[in-house]
Amino acid sequence: MGCDKDHIGFVQFHPSYDYTDFVEGLRPKKEGNSLGFQRKDGVFKEFCRRALKKAPNSIEEAYKYLWDKVRKKEIKQLVQYGPNQVTQEMEVKEDNPDAIYFLRKDGNFESDTSVTLNKVKIAYDNGIKTLEDLKSLGSPDREMFGTQSNPSNTWAVMNYLLTLLEKSKSKQPFVFIIDEINRGEISKIFGELFYAIDPGYRGEKGKVKTQYQNLIPKEEDADFNATNPDVFRHGFFVPDNVYIIGTMNDIDRSVESMDFAMRRRFAWQEITAESRQSMLDEDDAWTPNTKPGQPVIEEIKNRMNNLNACIVDKYKPEKLSSKDKIGLTSAYHIGASYFLKYALYNDFDKLWGNHIEGLLREYLRGTTNLDDKINKLREAYNDTEHIDYK
Repeated sequence: MGCDKDHIGFVQFHPSYDYTDFVEGLRPKKEGNSLGFQRKDGVFKEFCRRALKKAPNSIEEAYKYLWDKVRKKEIKQLVQYGPNQVTQEMEVKEDNPDAIYFLRKDGNFESDTSVTLNKVKIAYDNGIKTLEDLKSLGSPDREMFGTQSNPSNTWAVMNYLLTLLEKSKSKQPFVFIIDEINRGEISKIFGELFYAIDPGYRGEKGKVKTQYQNLIPKEEDADFNATNPDVFRHGFFVPDNVYIIGTMNDIDRSVESMDFAMRRRFAWQEITAESRQSMLDEDDAWTPNTKPGQPVIEEIKNRMNNLNACIVDKYKPEKLSSKDKIGLTSAYHIGASYFLKYALYNDFDKLWGNHIEGLLREYLRGTTNLDDKINKLREAYNDTEHIDYK
């Protein structure tokens, strides 16, 4: 399941986070010299509004969508004939919603660089209705776009519009990510959404009355906006195309803080330190220009594996007496994100002293022979030999 970046929402729960942040609440509003309150959507409710926005299903609607994106400076360039070629800067004029202007070589925005809605409709009506139609055109065929606009610019706009229309044929997924989900009071934060997030009650059939439902203007109210009515005026619901992903480290705060009724509404997948070790090989995981060479990365992986084996008493187990066992579970494994901090120092001793040793001491606080155990863990951390623990 893939989705565009603007189809992704993110929030991090913490003990002070509540329903008014997530669903809706009252927020201060200053009008003249008076201070009052107004109802405001929380981050999740606003995200659900975005998921419900009608996708363009005609060339005219798609053009209007692009025009508005250019107006908001959210799109500045479009792909032309090949993946490595882009057009010059674009702009629109508020008094002309039927033209998108491109920057000429002399730096001016002139009409002969523009792509008009009419020109796009002519191309569409002449049989350019899919990306396959567009990309099968030869260079001479592109002249069908006419001489009143640059064929390259028109091709670029058509490429964007037809891509948009093809995406809108299927309901696009919207993914809302809740980091540290178990650090908040989940039942309090979700409120009546406890019911609405259940897969069996998604969509309008699962509408619930939110705590501030009476403040949303309805048809019978004097302040009702008939041209732009609130889609949630008769109740809030979670759209079918919204997916919620919660992440947690269950040793930061026990998963037991989530009641069973809420837990039943989620599928559960354990992400182990070992399964994410591959991120060390990814360029994007490192701060730009800090990724070490492959020999160092292999050394990091060996140190990480040996340390984590020691945490669960699999590193040189024959030398351990019962009192010397670390006694932790795999939930306490040190993940790759800690080892990415190697780039801060290019020094394994500093990585250990500044980031790993203190964490392990907290894990082992109150246990016997603490210093001996830390020394054992450091021995494993400093072991660069590859050992197969399976």
